[in-house]
Amino acid sequence: MDWRLDITLLPERFALCRMDAETPPPAWALRGSFTAFVRTPEEVCIVCPERDAPSRVKKVTGWRALRLAGQLDHTGESGVLLTVVEPLARAGVSVFPITSCEAGYLLVHDPQVEKALTTLRSWGHAVHEGARP
Repeated sequence: MDWRLDITLLPERFALCRMDAETPPPAWALRGSFTAFVRTPEEVCIVCPERDAPSRVKKVTGWRALRLAGQLDHTGESGVLLTVVEPLARAGVSVFPITSCEAGYLLVHDPQVEKALTTLRSWGHAVHEGARP
């Protein structure tokens, strides 16, 4: 299926924080309007606004979020995320995808943001800048 999406580059910068697997959700990670918390047997990964990530935490900063407009139907529509990830992969842009029940986001490291935006536009996606989630 041929999907053309409305994609918005959020203005904030985000951090990917890595902590021990037993770490409970820290209060600092829950401050912003956008946070992702994933626990696996090996680690806890927290995506939060860069300003909220403490210096004592192992992290990679400088991530920007691309919000995919509309709701993602995880049970019926296949390939929606691929229509964004494939062109970026072909252009050599690495992404960190995050989806919830109703929304999709791709984190792109700051040095690759302009390349990502140009690539997505060239593949027919409508790309906007500056709106908050």
